[in-house]
Amino acid sequence: MANMEEIIKEMKNGGISRRSFVKKMLALGLSFSAIDLLLSGTGQNVFAATPKNGGHIKAAFMMASAAETLDPAKFKKPLDYARGYQLYNNLIGINSKLLPEPELAESWEPNADASEWTFKLRKGINFHNGKAFTSKDVIYTLNRVKDPKTGSPGKPYLDSVLEMKADGDHVVKIKLSEPSVDFPMIMGEYRMLIVADGHTDFDKPNGTGPFTLKEFKAGMHMIAVKNPNYWKSGLPYLDRVDTFSIPDAVARTSALMTGEVQLVEDINQKMYSKVKANPNINVEVVPAGAHNPMSMITTAGVYKDANVRLALKYLVDREEYIKKAYSGFGIVGNDHPISPVDPMYNDDLPIRQYDPDKAKFLLKKAGAQDHVFELICSEGVGGEASVNGAIVYKQMAAKAGVNIKVTKAPADGYWEAVWMKKPFCMSAWLMRPTANMMMSLVYSSDAPWNETFWKRPAFDKLLIESRKTVDFDKRKQLFGEMQKMIHEDGGVIIPVFDKFLDARSANIQGVETHPMGPMDAYKFSEKAWIA
Repeated sequence: MANMEEIIKEMKNGGISRRSFVKKMLALGLSFSAIDLLLSGTGQNVFAATPKNGGHIKAAFMMASAAETLDPAKFKKPLDYARGYQLYNNLIGINSKLLPEPELAESWEPNADASEWTFKLRKGINFHNGKAFTSKDVIYTLNRVKDPKTGSPGKPYLDSVLEMKADGDHVVKIKLSEPSVDFPMIMGEYRMLIVADGHTDFDKPNGTGPFTLKEFKAGMHMIAVKNPNYWKSGLPYLDRVDTFSIPDAVARTSALMTGEVQLVEDINQKMYSKVKANPNINVEVVPAGAHNPMSMITTAGVYKDANVRLALKYLVDREEYIKKAYSGFGIVGNDHPISPVDPMYNDDLPIRQYDPDKAKFLLKKAGAQDHVFELICSEGVGGEASVNGAIVYKQMAAKAGVNIKVTKAPADGYWEAVWMKKPFCMSAWLMRPTANMMMSLVYSSDAPWNETFWKRPAFDKLLIESRKTVDFDKRKQLFGEMQKMIHEDGGVIIPVFDKFLDARSANIQGVETHPMGPMDAYKFSEKAWIA
């Protein structure tokens, strides 16, 4: 059955009659009064043909931290990304089909073997302080990300960059140490948002984005106001956007239902039916690649033994895990980070089945049958489902006589005090637009976010080979082999990929769904408008 937005779109385009529209809306559970409101020329008229200017919206996210920043090179969390897209632009955008599209760069092209890329930049664009956007800004931005002293999570994406040079004010040539057919997609990554040449004071950000900063308090909130000189004609529509955190999923969902906020990063999954039935809210189920691994540091304690890592993977009944921990909103994962949504997904690798007997055998073989495995989790890391997942996993392991101790840690400071420090903990990853970017960021031997400290030269070799392989089938085979290596030997248990619940007030228009994240992969502010 079509969802509300699909039916509304069909009505707008003249594809169905008023009578058919009413029947379809009744089938979705809407009352006659709610349908009348939708069709009315007054009230929340979702059929307004032209977006309206003005208005103020609030967006609530899962996790806040005192470590928040407005320096794109150092972004780490969805709240950072959403704020970044208000203040800055990328060279290249990544649309909902995971394809690149022009942003500050109007075009790009490689040389014969994709070892050098030329980006032609748009002219007539200014930063918030009036400075003209040029090639120097691109080179400065990328050099900051590439510099180890910056400490940017985006650094590994640029490790292959040998040389960057300007060919006038509006052309940048980038030479790589190895071919990379995916390189333009990297320019659409969060950390590659363009900052002005020489800019260092990120308490006073200077971008080219649709909004400018009014107020920012790390760990609390940001207020952004409309950039009247934005280079995209007619955008943005909104006058102001507030972003902040409501960590508790029930409270966050309730805030949406009462109209206190208009968009949320995630809703409480158990409240889905209630939210779906509310005519003042649109909620869509979006298959995605985000996931919450149970991550083991492969250089620490019992986790050094591949038998232990494999045993712990056999303790998950994946379908049951999705049902109990995610209220059914998930896609079965197979202990590697590439989702079935990704074209590089290994369809031929059998899904690992729940096998407590095999798990017991492997633990005994490793001499770890009596070990107490402490799994640390937090609602600020992947939301309520992540904590539920840890508890469900404990229950599944108990059936095999394996003792999992679940420890719940505070959200604030989790990434600094727990992640990549404690040997067994819950983690959280959004989908990256390409398998190469995911593998480079987390699984290659030299990746700064290699959370399991898993290093395999054979894996690195396959990853390098994939970057220069143009043929789709050969490329998929290479990524398939990488997925198999992680599945068999890696330090992650990945039982599920998200079907996230993208929810917002029904009168918020112009926001698309996107597999890389809710709220149009956090880019909602640029095109959102209030009906």
